[in-house]
Amino acid sequence: MNDTRLSASVAFFSAETSADDVAGDALTKLRADLGGDPHLLLVYAAGAVDVAPVLRSLRRRTDAKIAGGTSARGLLGSRAIDGPIVGLFAIRDVDGAFGVGTESLATGGARLAGATAARRSAADAGRTGELPALVWICSAPGDEEHVLVGVGEVYGPHAPIVGGSSADDFVQGHWRQLARDQVFDDHVVVVTMHTTARVETALQCGYEPTEKSWLATRVEGRSLLALDGEPAFESWRRAAAVDEADSTSLLAASTFHPLGRPYTSSEGTRHFILVHPAAQVAGGGMSLFARAEEGQELVLMRGTPDSLVGRAARVAEEVKEMTEVTPDRIRGALVVFCAGCRFAIEDRMEEVAASLARVLPGVPLLGVFTFGEQGCPSPGGAQHANLMVSVTLFADSDPQWRSA
Repeated sequence: MNDTRLSASVAFFSAETSADDVAGDALTKLRADLGGDPHLLLVYAAGAVDVAPVLRSLRRRTDAKIAGGTSARGLLGSRAIDGPIVGLFAIRDVDGAFGVGTESLATGGARLAGATAARRSAADAGRTGELPALVWICSAPGDEEHVLVGVGEVYGPHAPIVGGSSADDFVQGHWRQLARDQVFDDHVVVVTMHTTARVETALQCGYEPTEKSWLATRVEGRSLLALDGEPAFESWRRAAAVDEADSTSLLAASTFHPLGRPYTSSEGTRHFILVHPAAQVAGGGMSLFARAEEGQELVLMRGTPDSLVGRAARVAEEVKEMTEVTPDRIRGALVVFCAGCRFAIEDRMEEVAASLARVLPGVPLLGVFTFGEQGCPSPGGAQHANLMVSVTLFADSDPQWRSA
């Protein structure tokens, strides 16, 4: 193995395995696959897992930078793996540099937390002032838009920011963020990656627009109160043809009928950033899991179980083409998949994993299920969205690309 080339590997362990065995067995496998010690470990846990002892054991055994979070109900690898489970995505890149930074959202708000975590991460990588190949983030859900503003203040408007909000199995606030040997419930974790590999990523929705659209005429924070001057909830319910009985469970009903914020790509194509209605609020409005802006066009979107099953593979195929390399030169993959979409197609997750494996055969892959997805789908920079999927690929870069 060429020791200077980026390599990646994954390992998955049941929560029934002791922390020391998870750490020891994982590092034995990863070192064998990588040809040496990892430089970065992304650690994700799903289900009833006490991950703190695992982190402490890993820290005793490796100098790798460690970060991650919790995923809803399981993880993705070469197959769909239900929790309780621990998954590790490892990178070895001798000529790369990696850093981890954290900050509490309670210290001074989301924007300051994002900026502070990003500065600490850049300093930890020893590359302050340089544009990374990738910025990976994991935040407690709630104010991700301002987290992204803060992160962008450090890395600039063109930084490739990707990630997903930490999640739990039943939306009960049990989400956690992980860094080094610590476990948090209200933090932002930022991972800086300077790699020798080519890194390509895409964030997409996979839903179809309907002909129905409105202007958001009254918005307060993440509460959408009026559409075209009418109460937002009833306007949405009628257009989506959701029965009043079903509307009591708005979260599930709106998974297939979210709102889309349109944007135009650099190629002139119209795309959408999804916003997931969460609950009816007083006055006829509804709360959202991402912000809408007053005066903004919102389009009623439509999804189906089949479209949700197939979209991760479609995005992976697109990103694979973006790498401009042969499939055997793709070294690793990270997938962020909305937890709400997972909940809606729970019995078909093996199909999702199988379709990804067909597009990325033999590629080490870690997929996480999140309560919010972050990426750079538009020329406007990083965005926070719902019900989305992102795929990030690490590929051998040819000398022409690396010197560009």
